[in-house]
Amino acid sequence: MTKQYWTSYRSLFRFSGTIYRIDSRTRLPGPIKVDTIIIFIFMLAILYVPCWLLGPILRGGFNVDVWFADIVFAGAATYFFSNFDPAGKFLPFYILDIIQFYYLPKKHRVGTSFRPDKRKRENGEYFLLD
Repeated sequence: MTKQYWTSYRSLFRFSGTIYRIDSRTRLPGPIKVDTIIIFIFMLAILYVPCWLLGPILRGGFNVDVWFADIVFAGAATYFFSNFDPAGKFLPFYILDIIQFYYLPKKHRVGTSFRPDKRKRENGEYFLLD
């Protein structure tokens, strides 16, 4: 029996679905992963607000509608992030973890809120071992 070598742990645990056809008669030009579709929808929702804020510039300077710019930017971001696997997590979950880290209250492992003891201070003394 030959040994199997894995280039990444990701291939061991994540199996993503792939779409080859829209219906029984219509073939897609290439396979599309379901993860890619989810990342595209996620980026479409996130990038709508910046595109809406840049709407007057996009309409005046480039004669481009906000939705068209949003779809193009989301497509470019999806292409960039399609193989991005930060910390072994799916990209939307990774961004959700970052948001939760900054906005939710910090907790200890026990489950109580983190409240540093302001009365206790470190005096910065140290000793040397000979």
